[in-house]
Amino acid sequence: MSISKVASKKYGHKYRVRVTNPVGKQITLGNYRLKSEAQKAERDYQDQYNGATHAENLARFNALERAKVTTFGELAKRYIEIRKLKPKTKEHYETYLAKYLEVFSGKLIRLITQEQIEDWNKAWGDRSPHQRQRVYQFLHAVMNYAVQLDYINRNPCRIPRGFAKLEPAREKQIPDVEKVRQIIALTEYPSERLAYIIAFNAGLRIHEIAELRRKDLILNKEQGRFILNCSRSVTWLRKGKIIIGTRKNQKANAVDLAQELTDEIKSLLNNLGTFDPEALIHPASRTPETHFSYHQLNRRWDKLRKQVGYTGVFHSSRAFVNSWLFAIGATPKEAMDRLGQTTFQANQAYQLGLGRGGELADKLPSIK
Repeated sequence: MSISKVASKKYGHKYRVRVTNPVGKQITLGNYRLKSEAQKAERDYQDQYNGATHAENLARFNALERAKVTTFGELAKRYIEIRKLKPKTKEHYETYLAKYLEVFSGKLIRLITQEQIEDWNKAWGDRSPHQRQRVYQFLHAVMNYAVQLDYINRNPCRIPRGFAKLEPAREKQIPDVEKVRQIIALTEYPSERLAYIIAFNAGLRIHEIAELRRKDLILNKEQGRFILNCSRSVTWLRKGKIIIGTRKNQKANAVDLAQELTDEIKSLLNNLGTFDPEALIHPASRTPETHFSYHQLNRRWDKLRKQVGYTGVFHSSRAFVNSWLFAIGATPKEAMDRLGQTTFQANQAYQLGLGRGGELADKLPSIK
């Protein structure tokens, strides 16, 4: 490394800093007006490679060279590809990149600043705060990946409370028992009735119900009840593409159904029109292998729940089952197992009130 004085028309002279990079090539860091500035540039360059082996320094040098030509869009695509993502998650990330992070897509990773990210966040405004947070989490993850690759020294995503928990978009609610019975009574054909009975007794996700097949309902003759084996789930992608995969928690789950439901389930299964074990319980047409689309299922749900005056979503069937499990004395582990959850925090989101405020008040000791 060396600092040399060179002529300058404007200042009379400048100080040029030359260094040898880890691949053995001499390069010029630049020309500086003051010698102290040149010395600082020399020290900063040395500090990058101090305390490391030659191999480590070479790797870091190569990373910094790649960072000079790597854009955010290129790195984000690489980040998406190297991770083992579920197809739907991959679709979401690709949408974030194309629709919401286009402003960064062509920028070099090393030139993206904290101020630019703050400006992006400010421009988003108050619209769709939950979506903004999901996109910001993806942006933060990609920039963290850049830090791991030594493309940058520090993640510029530093928005205060960027990951703060947001209030739900709308207040969650569950239907009372009578409304659920009315909804099931309004179903028009056996497969739909069976699907809704399973939803409000087993608490399955809509993706899991759409993939249930005859073979998944097993009659335990000793107990006189059906056991529901749930191991698969439907993923709906763009352009109508459907993928069959594992459940959200990657595990199969056996759910006991009430003995009181046995005769009803037998009757509904006999009316499905086929005894093929691979036939879907709730197919979209007379063809037993045709899945409903996500929007078809929700449109049908909306029609039924409006008729009984309920405003909640189909997914509230999980909160209905979970809340009643706690009401009848189930342990947290029992509730988690039935709903196919792996953490108590996930289960808490489905613990809602049953409108029993007066009943609970009367059971408390009346302190006067």
